Amino acid sequence: MGVPHDKGALVMEVEPGGPAAQAGLKGGDVVTRVADEPVGDAADIRAAIADRKPGSEIAVEYVRERRVRTATVKAAAAPGRRLTLGPWRFRLPELEVPPDVERLRRL
Repeated sequence: MGVPHDKGALVMEVEPGGPAAQAGLKGGDVVTRVADEPVGDAADIRAAIADRKPGSEIAVEYVRERRVRTATVKAAAAPGRRLTLGPWRFRLPELEVPPDVERLRRL
């Protein structure tokens, strides 16, 4: 892939209008460092940003077209709930909780 690093996480897609897209990241980029921590896979990225609050700025080093580049990504709360299974993340549908179930939850 022409990446001058021996490890990294391939960006498969970027959510349009999301923080990564706003910072200029694109599908096909290979992320090699996040918050000055080396990245070998998607789990490393999640670990590097786990304690970041929305609005904080995160330095991201990535490779595109054989050139090392940097971007500053502004952390944002993830919309909706997500399920993580190994390297895959899935957005879960929003479900409305019936009022009687909410009442029982408070007991």
